[in-house]
Amino acid sequence: MPLNDSGLQNPNCRYQLIDIGYFHNADALRESEYNRGTGCGKTARPGLCGGRWVTGVPTVRWRKGKIMKKVFISAGLLLIFLSGCANPINQVTSDNYAITCSEAERAGRLDIAEQACYRALMNVDMGNLGDVQKSEELYNLGRIKRKLNKVVEAEDLFKQSLEIEEKISTNPYPKIGRRLAELAMLYGQKGEISKGVPVIERLLPVAGSFTGAEKETLSMLYYGYAQELKKTNQNELSTKYEKVAIDLGFKQ
Repeated sequence: MPLNDSGLQNPNCRYQLIDIGYFHNADALRESEYNRGTGCGKTARPGLCGGRWVTGVPTVRWRKGKIMKKVFISAGLLLIFLSGCANPINQVTSDNYAITCSEAERAGRLDIAEQACYRALMNVDMGNLGDVQKSEELYNLGRIKRKLNKVVEAEDLFKQSLEIEEKISTNPYPKIGRRLAELAMLYGQKGEISKGVPVIERLLPVAGSFTGAEKETLSMLYYGYAQELKKTNQNELSTKYEKVAIDLGFKQ
């Protein structure tokens, strides 16, 4: 299945907040520990550099494991971005983390991908970047969680993303279809075939719209369900899904 969906919201809006964090556990991870001695400098984008993890442009200062936030203060008050407006700083940071997540996944570093995707999602919420991007980052983090076998967390993320898409997407292909496919794969991974059957039934109308690697993935998904259903003597449904798999190009 694809890593990213297309389309990000970039509404024009004034902003004033500069307040972005990079780590889930602020007491355990410190900028000085990760950038020092890497040769990457403090302006390196978050990711791997010289074989080590670097934080990127630091937007926090670390002191005794506590975050000292760098903010603009005027008249003793924290300046915040206008309500309902997207913050371009969070947009850039979220995009950078999404790229880092993708690169780490391709390198097989799912632990780094998980943290990067989490930070991409966090900055969507912090920067009020909108439902389109939130759905995308929920979906991407869910995929990484599923690969890490964190199936309970992954299921919740996929359901949140699917709920958003059902509200904003005018066409079930491809975004709703991708989320249904990931949920079906997750239920198969958990051995909860009975929960997955309604999901792949919903996927049927758009399954033929996918191409390439995605189509191949769906063919294997339907064939896998067919074999599991056969084990419980649900032969009619098993035969149906086996035919769908073949129509999608599955070859034994």
